[in-house]
Amino acid sequence: GASHAAILEESMHARDQLMEQNFALDKARQEAEMAVHARNDFLAVMNHEMRTPMHAIISLSSLLLETELSPEQRVMIETILKSSNLVATLISDVLDLSRLED
Repeated sequence: GASHAAILEESMHARDQLMEQNFALDKARQEAEMAVHARNDFLAVMNHEMRTPMHAIISLSSLLLETELSPEQRVMIETILKSSNLVATLISDVLDLSRLED
């Protein structure tokens, strides 16, 4: 009879361990999902916050090119325009990558 009781106790102990592990896994999964949502929210905000000033820089640089400038000023503004277009593209690429990961 003693061995039967020992086996029963052993199986109950194993079941309790399994339940604890499942609970821990579930909690970890929920935390991971929350982290992904937090990251996506952050990226969406950053996207918006970065695009707004980038568009201002690009638009104003373009408008400046239509005014009378010295050759030196023109080269500077053209460089600003190229650089800001590149940054705008990089911002888009980073966001596209982060969306693909989801």
